[in-house]
Amino acid sequence: MPGKNRKRVLRASLAGGFAAAAASVALPGPGCFLTTAGAGRKSGSVLSGSRSSLPLWPHRCVPGGPVPNRVTAGRRRATGIDEIAGGLGLGELAGAGAAAAALGIAAEMFQIGGGAPEKSTTDEQQTRSNGTVVHERLCDPNDGPDSVRGRFEMICAEAQEKICKTIEDFDGKATFSRERYLKDAGGGGVSRVLRNGEVFEKAGVNLSVVYSQMPAEALRAATTKAGKETGLKLEPGEKVPFFACGLSCVMHPKNPFCPTMHFNYRYFATEFGVWWFGGGTDITPSYLDVEDMKHFHGTYKNVCDQFDPSWYPRFKKWADEYFLIPHRGETRGLGGIFFDDFNSQTPEEHMRFSRNCLNAVTEAYLPILKKHRNRGFSEKQKDWQQIRRGRYAEFNLVYDRGTVFGLKMLKGGAGRIESILMSLPETARWEYCHVPEEGSPEAEIMDAFKNPREWV
Repeated sequence: MPGKNRKRVLRASLAGGFAAAAASVALPGPGCFLTTAGAGRKSGSVLSGSRSSLPLWPHRCVPGGPVPNRVTAGRRRATGIDEIAGGLGLGELAGAGAAAAALGIAAEMFQIGGGAPEKSTTDEQQTRSNGTVVHERLCDPNDGPDSVRGRFEMICAEAQEKICKTIEDFDGKATFSRERYLKDAGGGGVSRVLRNGEVFEKAGVNLSVVYSQMPAEALRAATTKAGKETGLKLEPGEKVPFFACGLSCVMHPKNPFCPTMHFNYRYFATEFGVWWFGGGTDITPSYLDVEDMKHFHGTYKNVCDQFDPSWYPRFKKWADEYFLIPHRGETRGLGGIFFDDFNSQTPEEHMRFSRNCLNAVTEAYLPILKKHRNRGFSEKQKDWQQIRRGRYAEFNLVYDRGTVFGLKMLKGGAGRIESILMSLPETARWEYCHVPEEGSPEAEIMDAFKNPREWV
């Protein structure tokens, strides 16, 4: 930069656009989800609010329930992982680790996206006069609103609306756009995007419902439960129809003292009876504030402790390990909770846990932003934030299972680049051989990245 003795800097404008995670479909089935605080259930359409109780679980994938017929299980024609891999040179998907990668579903499948936009539907058309937002069901009509699938979709849809409204109010300037997408194989998604706000440079909250297929080998590699819970013998190469639903979010604030936050909560089920939940919430600060980390981790410890005191230490350790950047020897951020392949409790308990985790997002995050949103910062501190965003991009592009798998699927026409790269910041920075000055605030947080700590 003229007039300054600087190291050579590479600035990268990373693919932006929190476009939809997957696609939405206007189903001819009964009713819609109407999200509004305090609403109850009503016949004809589904009204659900934060206080309404969940009905009993009738879904066919409950452990011990009947195994679906092989013919009816394949009633949805979808593009399978093995079909896409063939001709793409994806032989590495055959191994255990690769099949887990192929099951980016189990991580962030809905980032794959795809499909085409619906005919233009404005926010006004989707919003009633009383401020409530209609959510058309994305699940197959055969998966009714009281099924596992329908109810988890509703949990995600309600959380999406609640979080977006809270973030809009907090930002005070920008609002979330709304975009719906269709997927030919069934299912779909709703993308909510906020850009260039007062607090947030970029934020996205994406809902997705996915119907597809995978080879039996991929299922076995992804979960030890395949076949054990159902007694079903899966033949090599046999296609396994599956369902995945999730809500994913990432928020990149402008101020370097305000951390980036990410969450993802999902439900996965095969037509042959194997099912699990996964997800987590994590935080990525550029500067260390110990009290902030105590608050964030403490909030999720409290959520976990309501179910099982062993869950928080277990999920916290899992997050530290998952978000490691091996080639750097450091973590992407300062963790939170992360879990996958999780079905040790009843489906009802798992849904309640996911809903409580989603309800805790703004409680864990916004007090930290409120504390720092108006804090002044220097150009050097902004540069450091950009360097840490570079690390964020490295992890997502090199190690994140959903991102890597989605990129490989592009050639087969099953991917959507805006959805695959939804979590990346708009800008990032790399400096050659950059090392923080000893004793500096940057060096302080680098130690926390390299040596995970216990915050609560």
